[in-house]
Amino acid sequence: MLVLSTIGLAQTAKAQEASTAAALQAQAVLSGNIYDEAGSALPGARVIIPELGVETTTDLQGGFVLTAPESGNVTVEVRYLGRPAFNQPVTLSGRSTSLNLVVPRGEESDIVVTAASIVDNTARALNQQRQAINTTNVVSSDAIGRFPDPNIAEALQRVAGIGIERDQGEGRYINVRGAPADFTAVSIDGVTVTAPSPTTRAIDLDTIPSDIVANLEVSKSLLPYQDADSIAGAVNIATRSAFDSRGFRLSASAGLSHNQMGGTSDRRAALSVSNRFGAEKQFGVLLSGSYSRTDRKLDNVENAWASIGNSLYGVTETLFKDYDTKRERIAATGALEWRPAPGSRLYLRGSYSRFEDNEFRNRLSILWTEGTLQPGATNTSATYTNTRIEKQVRHRVQRNEIYTATAGGEHRLGGGKIEYSGTYTKSEQTYPRRDELLFRSTLRPRQSYDFANPDNPDYSLFTTGEHLQVDRFAFRENAYRANDTFNDEWTFQTKVEFPSTFAGVPVTYSFGGRYRDRNVTANEERFRDRRASAAPTGTLASFLTDIESTNFDYLLGNKFNPTLADQYFDLTRPTSERRMPQSITADYTGSEKILGIFGMGQFDLGSTLVVAGVRYETTDFRGAAPTFNESTSAIGEAVAKSRYGRWFPNLTVRHNFTDNLIGRFALTRAINRPNFVDLVPRVVENTDSAIVRVTSGNPLLRPTLSNNVDAGLEYYLQPLGMISVNGFYKDLKDYRYTVTRNGTYLGAAAELTRPENAPEGHLYGVEVNWQQQFTFLPGLLSGFGVFANYTWTEAEVKLAQPYAGRQIMPLPGNSKHSWNAALFYERGPLNLRVSYTKRSDYLNEINANDANLDLYWEGRGQLDVTGSYQLLKNVGIFVEAKNLTNSPGVRYYGTRERVYEYEKFGYTLFGGVRVKF
Repeated sequence: MLVLSTIGLAQTAKAQEASTAAALQAQAVLSGNIYDEAGSALPGARVIIPELGVETTTDLQGGFVLTAPESGNVTVEVRYLGRPAFNQPVTLSGRSTSLNLVVPRGEESDIVVTAASIVDNTARALNQQRQAINTTNVVSSDAIGRFPDPNIAEALQRVAGIGIERDQGEGRYINVRGAPADFTAVSIDGVTVTAPSPTTRAIDLDTIPSDIVANLEVSKSLLPYQDADSIAGAVNIATRSAFDSRGFRLSASAGLSHNQMGGTSDRRAALSVSNRFGAEKQFGVLLSGSYSRTDRKLDNVENAWASIGNSLYGVTETLFKDYDTKRERIAATGALEWRPAPGSRLYLRGSYSRFEDNEFRNRLSILWTEGTLQPGATNTSATYTNTRIEKQVRHRVQRNEIYTATAGGEHRLGGGKIEYSGTYTKSEQTYPRRDELLFRSTLRPRQSYDFANPDNPDYSLFTTGEHLQVDRFAFRENAYRANDTFNDEWTFQTKVEFPSTFAGVPVTYSFGGRYRDRNVTANEERFRDRRASAAPTGTLASFLTDIESTNFDYLLGNKFNPTLADQYFDLTRPTSERRMPQSITADYTGSEKILGIFGMGQFDLGSTLVVAGVRYETTDFRGAAPTFNESTSAIGEAVAKSRYGRWFPNLTVRHNFTDNLIGRFALTRAINRPNFVDLVPRVVENTDSAIVRVTSGNPLLRPTLSNNVDAGLEYYLQPLGMISVNGFYKDLKDYRYTVTRNGTYLGAAAELTRPENAPEGHLYGVEVNWQQQFTFLPGLLSGFGVFANYTWTEAEVKLAQPYAGRQIMPLPGNSKHSWNAALFYERGPLNLRVSYTKRSDYLNEINANDANLDLYWEGRGQLDVTGSYQLLKNVGIFVEAKNLTNSPGVRYYGTRERVYEYEKFGYTLFGGVRVKF
């Protein structure tokens, strides 16, 4: 796969053209673009003029600019891994000389393929790595297309050190190097994306489909000009440009699937069109779009566990969930660019992504602790008398939308350069529906459970069948919720760089800044009605269809009719009783203004490149939450403000021991600011059960700071391959965690939950990568190759005080082991790949009162197979098989025997066609 332990794709321009005094004095330029034989740009190529002793590196569109004399004959030498060295004599004429070069493959292939191959894309990423500075991983667009990864989170799971958090089988959040998801910032074309969710800064990466992307770039160590809010890493989603190729380009794909669970099908289609025009092809326009819809069914059982006395743990509630889910993704990008002169460009770019999750859920519930525990209970089995049984239907529609728009420019000024841009981003999370109808049985049966097999427990209810007596169910309540969150951010930035010398050493100085102004509004409304007037006119039986509702081997009864359920919801929602004070106190607003300025020098010491610099960021925060006086019904407002500044020094070194052995080292500092919801002075009371639960914000929270050390070695294999190892250490200060403790609220006993700071912690580990095509094998065997990586991490935090005798805690989201392995075969028109990805168990939530009830996700492995065949020069077909292992998603309390959640999604078989012109 095309996942490369690259180093600093965003910073690939290694300004070696400033390496001689002649380069500083000359005012003319030699510019151009480097392409392959299909007209696609070759980024990361070294472009050298031996006669002048200057060189540079091509950008993502294969472009380069070199300082050169106004006249004379020189040789342009292009060095690109995977292709033989290419030399082109050039006659310089005037203040600007331009040329476009095609670097041939150097060998005859069995078929000319316009779509880039695995090897081509490996070369693209490896070449960018050789010329870059800070540790980065890259996934190319064609590599993404050769895995069955429908969204950005799924695509990033192939990268060394990245694990994903799933929702109903699909990746949603990422954990980079074992860190929490909100330790990673996400941008689109360098524009910071605001999180749609009201509870976290982590980006829902399932919102963004993978087929609108040109490159995914994961910076694992930062440079001074990058925002400091990326302790684990920064993900940049680079979209396509019209200048990715020489002229007109059209690519499209479409396909259908068969899903094992429910026998349903998915559909997916994408289209990208671009062209360059003008006398010198200086104008470019690109439009791309993507649509996908998944129609999935899955089985899910959840069991809540608690201490039941006598050092025993037991199930307090069991939920059997039968889902019918439709997920739709729509995305579009557009770009207008003008490149009036070498090294100069003006651009206008925009993107839109929408994710909608439309689900009906049939639920059967057993409320064990509504009854009485009988003698003889063990840690795996128990019997209760007088239990309760409930049936519920829920219709939930969640919609996430992300917009970005940016305008900017870049201009070459003598030997220097200035960049500037203005950006507006917006994200929304809304719930057009979050409707529930609950029936409760009048039967109070004696029931038992047995977890001898925790993946398939035995419940006596499915033998006695009280839940099938639908005439014994009566209306209990309806419930409605509306959660609307709106984020927007304005960003303005500039960067200036110019060449100079320091003590005779060529150096490129850079300075600049970025201003970000973000606002968030979260509004939540809750309704519940238990009045007799809210009861439906019909019985439970009148809502049911003839379709059986099943969950694994459990027969839950018959499914609710979704049309009748929606009719009831639409009729009763306007009259349902508003829940107070939660409908007021759950709201909040926040604003955050960040000003960052930086200065840095990039020193060229021949085989060694050193970046030294510093960044300073100030943060102004204001948060507000409404208050409610229950005795007077008066509504007020609580306000919190904070202002702080932090320095972020940076030292980054890259050293070429040989042409094939490169070492890298970095000392950096980064920050993670608290989530808005954690900082605002919000107090939300929840009284859904006999226990009063109160969640509050903490305006005194401090940001988490991390001092980082990164070091790595890369060895490049000929003709194309790489072995690398990278180590990292992060010293954490003021890590943020959430603790629940027993206390009082308004004079009553309550569980109090609030975020606090841990004084210290650390995260460290090692990543190993191996990528190679086995060209040394004879004949047909030479088409085989491998991509493999393994990451080991260790992490813990020390809390401010002990809880239940513990003060040292593991870091949530940290898997000690994660690895990927892919065996591929590519020869002529045929491309095959078998891949397996795996991460070990990781902590999901800490229970401060009892370590035996810490909630973990079980490690999960998944086997995928993809294949493609190029039928014609411009047309190919592909097949994908996803989750062939039908691996379950499992959460458990403390030990694997106490399973909280067990769900399966089944495998998916997908096939389609791709065209590219």
